[in-house]
Amino acid sequence: MSTAKKRSGVLVLREPKKPNAPKGTCRWCGRKLSGPRIKIRRYCRKKYEGRDCVGEYERSRVYDPRVALRRVAQSEGKRLLRCANCNRICEELYPKAHYPKMVWCKWQADHKKPLFRGGKHAVTNLQCLCDDCHKTKTKLEAILKGKR
Repeated sequence: MSTAKKRSGVLVLREPKKPNAPKGTCRWCGRKLSGPRIKIRRYCRKKYEGRDCVGEYERSRVYDPRVALRRVAQSEGKRLLRCANCNRICEELYPKAHYPKMVWCKWQADHKKPLFRGGKHAVTNLQCLCDDCHKTKTKLEAILKGKR
């Protein structure tokens, strides 16, 4: 999985293969389009090409870092979201959306390398921390930031 990029508050989990594809070509997969309105459409549709590139594109965009961490964990086949520091279970994930989620403790999506030290706002730089560990880490970062 590629690194995420921030575009107007949206975390993007995966980028299209051909973002500047010419008319008549899918921006997501790079294949030729078929069916009506080829010059207007930019992505494959299941109805015409049998591929759902529009759906893939929509599922790759995430508005919240917590949701991004959940999606990455589910795509890796994990059932539990654990604190990166103390290894406490924060949330139990299920593969299907209609099952209820079990929240064990409050947690935050935290940047491993802080943004003020040059860290990126990307999924690869995010980690799950329980509230206690997050407060401790934030205090330490505030002390480091104050010394600069």
